[in-house]
Amino acid sequence: MAEPLSDVVYQELYCRVWYMARNGKVSEALRLVETHHSSHLDVHISLTEAALTTNIGRQNLEYYDRLEEMLARCKKNECINTDLLQARIHKRLIGYYFYTKHDMATAQTHLEQGYQLCSKIEPDDSTVHILAAWATYMQMLGRNDEAMKACNLAMEHVERLPQWMRPTAEGVKIDKAVLHVQQAQKLGDVGEASVATKELQNAVSTLNTIDSSLLPKYHVAYLYYAQSRIQFLQHNTYKALSLAQQSYDLCILHQDDLVQQAGSFLKILQHACAAR
Repeated sequence: MAEPLSDVVYQELYCRVWYMARNGKVSEALRLVETHHSSHLDVHISLTEAALTTNIGRQNLEYYDRLEEMLARCKKNECINTDLLQARIHKRLIGYYFYTKHDMATAQTHLEQGYQLCSKIEPDDSTVHILAAWATYMQMLGRNDEAMKACNLAMEHVERLPQWMRPTAEGVKIDKAVLHVQQAQKLGDVGEASVATKELQNAVSTLNTIDSSLLPKYHVAYLYYAQSRIQFLQHNTYKALSLAQQSYDLCILHQDDLVQQAGSFLKILQHACAAR
């Protein structure tokens, strides 16, 4: 990471914008970004993508048009951190095209291009999230060994991040835990109980490595969701229900895919408890 992105003042500003957006203050985060519109291109690009970290941010479609333009500008001489910023933009556009536009082909293109950049730059928030997204993609294709390999590499990148950047990537550990949970559920459904138990143990071990003090409210909600899924598979239904309710209550203001997942799982647990 070269100047101006290596500047401490910029790093503090990046984290401030990211935390504001992750805690539901997307409009305020975007306004703060606009006050730095005249800053160096590298700074403006990085702050813009940091502000678009939630689904509420993804509703600001004009900002995504700008990101597409910035992606092209990254390849010009005025941009210093070319590969790094391209990776960050690809990371953000993957989520936008997948979750908001439901354009799987374009999302896949950004994923593949971002994945190629992961081997060209030092560990960064972008490489962590792209590798985690690649793991999810591999799991969707049924290539579970490759999915876990990518997920483990993402965890290695988390541990190698500079300390100031850790809060933006700590939540990816929850993605790894959920990957284990999903695999445990599949194995349990086909009668592979012992292997499923091992996957659940891996999920719990992964969650135990998380520094929850670094997590914004949204990631805490995701953490509760993962814990709820684990408790349910361990047949602790009432504990799972309590955690699912906490998850839903924390993430409801974000109006994104986690709200839908948490809400659907909460209803399943409510019915399960009512039937007892």
